[in-house]
Amino acid sequence: MPKEKRQLLGEREVFRVLALRYRSPSSVRAGRVTKEVIEGLRHWFPYSRWSVPQIRRFVLKAFNDPKVTRLLEAQICPPIDPDLGDALVKALRGLRFAFVVPSIADLDAAANERYLGIAAFHCLVPKMGDSVSVGVSGGLPVHAFLQQLDLTFVTGWRFFALNCQVSGQPIWTTGDILLGDFLARHWHNLVMPNAPKPQVFVEPTHLSPDDLDWALVSVMAPTEEMKRRGVVAGVLGYGFRGDGSLLLPAPLCPQIRSVPLALLQRMVSKGKGVVAFGTNADALLAFYRAQRSGGLMFNGIVTDDRCAVELLKKVNPTWKLTDVPQRQKWWAICQSFRAVHLRYGTAPNHLPNRAIAERLGLSRKQIPKLLKEGLRSDGEGSLVRLKVKSPSAELELEWELLKRWGLREVRIVPDFEDDEQGYAALGQAAAEFLEQLAEGRESVCVGISWGRSVLAMLDAFAEKVEKGMARGKKWTFVALVNVPPVHSPLLLGTAPQSLLGTLMLRFSAFSSSAQEEVGHSAIRCLTFRQGSPLPMLDAVFTGIGIFATGKLIADYARALGLEGTVKQWHGEMLFQFFDRNGRILPTPWGSTVQALPLKELQGMVAMEKPVVVMARGKEKAEVLKTAHRMRLFNCLIADRSLALAL
Repeated sequence: MPKEKRQLLGEREVFRVLALRYRSPSSVRAGRVTKEVIEGLRHWFPYSRWSVPQIRRFVLKAFNDPKVTRLLEAQICPPIDPDLGDALVKALRGLRFAFVVPSIADLDAAANERYLGIAAFHCLVPKMGDSVSVGVSGGLPVHAFLQQLDLTFVTGWRFFALNCQVSGQPIWTTGDILLGDFLARHWHNLVMPNAPKPQVFVEPTHLSPDDLDWALVSVMAPTEEMKRRGVVAGVLGYGFRGDGSLLLPAPLCPQIRSVPLALLQRMVSKGKGVVAFGTNADALLAFYRAQRSGGLMFNGIVTDDRCAVELLKKVNPTWKLTDVPQRQKWWAICQSFRAVHLRYGTAPNHLPNRAIAERLGLSRKQIPKLLKEGLRSDGEGSLVRLKVKSPSAELELEWELLKRWGLREVRIVPDFEDDEQGYAALGQAAAEFLEQLAEGRESVCVGISWGRSVLAMLDAFAEKVEKGMARGKKWTFVALVNVPPVHSPLLLGTAPQSLLGTLMLRFSAFSSSAQEEVGHSAIRCLTFRQGSPLPMLDAVFTGIGIFATGKLIADYARALGLEGTVKQWHGEMLFQFFDRNGRILPTPWGSTVQALPLKELQGMVAMEKPVVVMARGKEKAEVLKTAHRMRLFNCLIADRSLALAL
């Protein structure tokens, strides 16, 4: 039975568990540790020998790993209450629309404001089109709206600041600050050659209603100082009393310059959209009453349900919430949204079910159902969409190859121009994989081929064992190719027997016929011989050759007096050749070279044993595709350029 997974999980492990869990719609809809996640892991080495309880514990550990907050991005879309919105439109004459979201002000006041902007983004942007002029104020809701925008989508838009900082230290969040932040977040796209860029204007003085199609305005609750002066609402820096009158005809702070409020009134009269964001009923009502001095200043409102109910009661004291339909259904949706926020919207602290239940005053058993409802991926009811971010391009390539090729394991390393660094990275990845394959085993038998990639793997493996890896294990390495001695330094250094000799020297001198304890690990080296019994192989690690870069094997052919015999081969493994159609070619070596037949590799793949190919360079993509069709391997360790070519 394999041992339990080590305490600290790597990025690869956490990323793959999250990808299995959240990149599949069916697994998202189901429970926390789904059958699909378990089967996905058990398809990959080394998890294939794990029991279901072990995998469940491993998956739960991955879910609770601190790396989750960095790798899992939650896009929360608050639900809209159409019935309460209709009630607002009927009560506040002149409104064209009202979007009402669940209130989480008691849980997170700042997030409550941001969800207004997110809701407006999802509701309004599809109606705005590819070319539109938008004026923005400051405030968290407008900031959240801008954060949702994709720069590639809004390159035809024009943005205008409805208020700005004049001088001195920045005070409040005015429109120019939000637009500056918007551009800063997309700076890497803006500086690309020939990249289309949106037009941005931060001076509000000369704006006219004809310049704008939409205006997004935050309605701020008053500060304590503003309350002492009789101010109930702050809009674009202007202060409003409870009856809708202005405290001053200019912004309260001399450091802020704003458009005249008459601009908003003229936009409304022209049928253009002026959207008021707010969660304070007194402030929204004061801004609504300001129409007495020249006309309504907004015709759309975005708020939360708590504020909407309070506002409706202030407008009509006889109004009753029971008159609004679907209240029980909306309550259930709100509870699900609140649970979703506490789990996914509070990064980096994703609360567990117990803490969520305590915050919501519900039983712990109710929380999984609420979260499941929030994760519904039917397109309509989904409150949160989870995006798994790859820690690196290499891990994303691993995932793509695992899914597209159906391999049992893939490890991708970065590209290196220097061959020595490139092969060292390949060898390190192979040694790490071998270490994982050996977990829980008392003895391991590994077949190896020849070449620089295998040499790099054995070097990395030797370093690991010297540092105490897998103490107490019995290791057997079998050279699956037996070639006559050659005297070329390059050929001699990569021959299978030389590789075994190098391995033995790394652990002090001992012969292939006797085991010697090195660091409490028994290591034995064998060479394949035709007709001799071969130990049962647990895994094979091999390189792969192509004719275009097959200088080494061509040199072997010349050294053995067999020139011209390898010109027709497309790919090579274990000193045996196959053509582009995947046919194994007759060996040109006769009895000179002995090697494990390629059909034995195919048999190991069929038996679901690891057969690992190590390769570098995009030029090997075609031969790898052929070998994959032939089922000569089921695991791949490659560099980034080769993975991209595949």
